[in-house]
Amino acid sequence: MKKNKKFNIITSKVKEVNDEERSITAYGSVPIKDRDNELIASDAWNLKAFKKNPVLMLSHDYYKPPVGKVTWIKAEKEGLKFKATFAKTAVGDELYQLYKDDIMKSFSVGFIAHK
Repeated sequence: MKKNKKFNIITSKVKEVNDEERSITAYGSVPIKDRDNELIASDAWNLKAFKKNPVLMLSHDYYKPPVGKVTWIKAEKEGLKFKATFAKTAVGDELYQLYKDDIMKSFSVGFIAHK
């Protein structure tokens, strides 16, 4: 049985902020052990399905609209790096500012674990 998981990263970091685009570049996952003592290897990502609709969700809540879109994403040795542009909504504005001000510092990715 496949188990849906949420992988929380507390050591990820925003690498770049672009005010003109309202975007951030950051790592959504890095290859270190999580609180369940598991890790996702950098070369384990299959992003094909995600790239069909690359939306940025808040707290894995798929019942609410996205807060932005991922404009590119790639697996690197250092982790899963992405660039996200925030929506021009009240929630998008708030989240962009929280990341820009270094108040929010981490990301969480949802995945289905495979062997």
